[in-house]
This record gives sequence, structure tokens and C-alpha cells, in this order.
Amino acid sequence: MTAIIFLFGLLVGIFGSWLWHAAKEHNIKLIWVDYLMMALFVLLVGSGIVFVNTFNEESVASAARSSGLIFGLLALLVLGITWQLIWRRNRKSGI
Repeated sequence: MTAIIFLFGLLVGIFGSWLWHAAKEHNIKLIWVDYLMMALFVLLVGSGIVFVNTFNEESVASAARSSGLIFGLLALLVLGITWQLIWRRNRKSGI
């Protein structure tokens, strides 16, 4: 379990670094709400990983599938909303 959480944190760090450099390179403006939504996305994905792994270790496959589906869909919804907010704000400002 600890190794999975470590690998998830490592991937989030690498992705966050890449996103930061891409935003600076392409002059994309982010406000505090964007960072809050990204943190919510990371929290949902991390919670989904923890729940799915816990239910798999306890041999409850149906609960693992259900929690993975719920957290996955919520994370995708938050990611889509965040993407649209950033895209529309930067398109409106002419970037």
C-alpha cells in the first residue's frame, strides 16, 4: 500500500512540474480556483487509489469496482470542469 501511494505521489509531482512549466511556457494564466480544483482532482484520484487497493486487499471486488468507478468519474468531472474554466478564461483574454 505504501509503495502505491509513493508511486502516485511521484507521478503527481512529475505531472505537476510538467504542468507548471507548460503553463509558464505557453503564458497560461491560472488563478486560485484553478489550483483548488486541481488539488481536488488529486485528492479524488488518491482517495480512489486508496479505496480500491484497500477493498482489493480485503477481497471485496464489487466494492473495489464501485469505489473506483465513483471516484474515477468524479475525478474526470472535476478535471473536465477545470480544463474548461482555464481554456475559456485564457481564450477570452486572447492568449
